[in-house]
Amino acid sequence: MKSPKHFCKLFYFPILVLLLLLAKKNSINGQNKTSEFELSDYKLTDVSQQQLNLDFGLNLSDSNYNNGSPIRSNSTREGHFRPSYYFYKNNRKHQSQAHLQPFISYGTFSNDRVATTPTFQSDLDLGFEIDLQNRFYKNNKHFFEIDIIADGIFNKSRGNPYFPEPMVTDKVNTTNVSIPIGFGIGRLEAVEDARLALFILEDLEQKGKIDGEINKEDYLEFAKHISRVKWQRVLDFRMQNQYQVEAIDSFLRTKDFIKEYDAIYFTSIIDLLRYNWFPERFHGNRKSFLIAPSYLSYNKKYENYPFPGTSNRYTNENLSKFQYLGQFNFDIAKTINVKWQWDLFTTLSAGYETGKEERFEYQYNAIVTKIEVRTNLGFYPNNRTSLKLAIDANFDNDFGSENHLLLNASSSNNFTKRVINVQSSLELFYWLAPNFNITLFGSLFMRNYKNNTIINLYQLDFANDIDIFGNSNENERYIFTASLNYSIF
Repeated sequence: MKSPKHFCKLFYFPILVLLLLLAKKNSINGQNKTSEFELSDYKLTDVSQQQLNLDFGLNLSDSNYNNGSPIRSNSTREGHFRPSYYFYKNNRKHQSQAHLQPFISYGTFSNDRVATTPTFQSDLDLGFEIDLQNRFYKNNKHFFEIDIIADGIFNKSRGNPYFPEPMVTDKVNTTNVSIPIGFGIGRLEAVEDARLALFILEDLEQKGKIDGEINKEDYLEFAKHISRVKWQRVLDFRMQNQYQVEAIDSFLRTKDFIKEYDAIYFTSIIDLLRYNWFPERFHGNRKSFLIAPSYLSYNKKYENYPFPGTSNRYTNENLSKFQYLGQFNFDIAKTINVKWQWDLFTTLSAGYETGKEERFEYQYNAIVTKIEVRTNLGFYPNNRTSLKLAIDANFDNDFGSENHLLLNASSSNNFTKRVINVQSSLELFYWLAPNFNITLFGSLFMRNYKNNTIINLYQLDFANDIDIFGNSNENERYIFTASLNYSIF
């Protein structure tokens, strides 16, 4: 195992960035009439939203190459359709959000070689994802929570990778369901609409368009008006933007805040509305205790699947896992000011887990403990730019006993499993145009894995075939990506 000093190097770069950002903290806010307003004063008004997204794509690629062997031709054809439904509701008695996404994809890959039989493979995927969260408040602090988290996928793969063996067909079914239920105290309030209200008032003030004083009550009323306008959905984006500009202009005129209505006034509002998509910002703290039972099933059926060069055939795999956890969650979201945000999310879990695999006649029982910590520091200097530093860490330590009837029918084995994951990342996001943005992302990741079980049934979490190993595994990843994203709508 690598020393603690080796893990600490993941934090050198984030800490340096953190210090540089904090050095500028005191110079973030200028002295103006709205500088005393706080995002944390805002309580989101009663809102609800439904959104339907349709995502479909097609990938066609062909390649030919000659490296001294016969000329080869690779061909890939792939298409997918992923509709998704999103629902959000917020009032003083109920916070709820739902995300539902079925999906289907189909792809083929072929490799043609002169004087040989071409290889071919096709993949069909059908699946779904469900994430439902509900908190029912008895008063403004205490709540009852029940969530449903589920996903499933069916995959059928067919090909001839082991010519001249027969065509191979794999059918895989994976299902994962968890239903956390419990109670808590506290509330996280969405405050991004208050942020937009401050940006609009500050921008108009700097351009000399504000007439008179705006007090705290006016500011909060303006933020609530923006929430009602923002969450009112119109099918046509152009009509929606027009409606929002007219509604905000009407409010400012009614309050008699503006001393001059000209092109500068309107372009300021239009610009701030046009780029007001991200980020989501919250303020408050929340503590909850949940009981979280979960079930995972993995079934794989092989047809004519040989080991290369042998006549052996796999049999079916039937894997299952039950988990019963108690979870304590402690979440803090703090709006330092209009441009700075700090979040901390912590989960402590402990419980019991049992699993079995039928083909190897293997079963186990374990005591499970987990610690998960995620913290973010965000800097949002304007409505086009965001800079986010994040550190994620989780620690799993399990111990229990296992029985492998094919290998050691007369005895059981005591095992321990330990996993440590640490990742730090920095993301820069900038809008170049309403439908054109750039994202720069860099991350450092380290994983330490120690397992002395006979069979690694924990790979069920990733729906992989089980492997017989009991060795430690350490790896690092350093990732940097840059992307330009353009949307036609």
